[in-house]
Amino acid sequence: PKAELDWLSSLKATKPKPKEVSKPNKSVKVQVRSDDGQALPIPPFWRTATEEDLEKQLLKLRETMLPRIRRLAKDALRAEQKRGGHL
Repeated sequence: PKAELDWLSSLKATKPKPKEVSKPNKSVKVQVRSDDGQALPIPPFWRTATEEDLEKQLLKLRETMLPRIRRLAKDALRAEQKRGGHL
């Protein structure tokens, strides 16, 4: 039927006309920022510590976190048993 819109033909787009690009006006002064061309004050996302330092930090953190992890596991098991094995 002619009344129906053919979905494939509706996807065809017409070519947009290229916009005319004007040359920048040299009389307009652009304010120069003081931090242009310098590194941003953001700490690097990559690892900066040595592997040995990271290992020491992990061991120290692990010693303090293990009792909490065990307590959370015990609480979760107790809650599961309280509810008949269903969380």
